[in-house]
Amino acid sequence: MFLMTIVTLSGLTTHAQTDNKHKSRLDIKPKAKTTLSSSVLFKKTSFSLFQPSSLTLDRNINYQRSAYINQYFTNSFLLQPAKTQAIRNEAVAQPVVNAESKVDEFISSEDRLFSNEKLTVSNIYPNPADDHADIDYVISSQVGEAKITFYNILGNEMKEEVLEKDQRKVRVSTKDWNNGIYLYQLSADGKSLVTKKLLVRHQ
Repeated sequence: MFLMTIVTLSGLTTHAQTDNKHKSRLDIKPKAKTTLSSSVLFKKTSFSLFQPSSLTLDRNINYQRSAYINQYFTNSFLLQPAKTQAIRNEAVAQPVVNAESKVDEFISSEDRLFSNEKLTVSNIYPNPADDHADIDYVISSQVGEAKITFYNILGNEMKEEVLEKDQRKVRVSTKDWNNGIYLYQLSADGKSLVTKKLLVRHQ
């Protein structure tokens, strides 16, 4: 009887160990989670408030910035009158240059007898001429005197026309000239510049 009891207890112990060995890991109960106190959570999620009164400004930096700004505007106002005067002077000078350019534009390059920065003179037209012939020109105040002199084929002077500075065209009468070839010569300040031919042919 005692021996049977020992055998029975030994079999139960072996069965229990075998059952524990074959249990799934999923059957193992997880450990209880530790909970944090509300005071700890509150400390972690708390925020600090911005307090402007606790901050200080560097007044030296602000003062220097204001000084630079004031100096900038002071220089701007002081320089502006000079710039304005320069713009006004340019506006006054510009129309003069444009006026000379526009007057000079009506004499095309192929129709020019002579041209430089002081004097521009067109070829005489019409050529051949009948009763008269015209010459366009632009003369600068830097030129002392400019004139056109006409000669016949023998070199005799037929006519002389002075180019007035307040005019832009001179008309030469040829109605009393005989049919033939004539020469016209441009001179300025006593120097001969160019000579060309003019044909007179009365209808």
